[in-house]
Amino acid sequence: MSIGYELEHQFDEIQSSLGGLHCLRQFLGNH
Repeated sequence: MSIGYELEHQFDEIQSSLGGLHCLRQFLGNH
């Protein structure tokens, strides 16, 4: 497993969690 692959995987996880936070913030803002 290369370092590049590891970084890419980490980045994907960070992006998905950020996306979740964004959706949560929008959801909370709508109520």
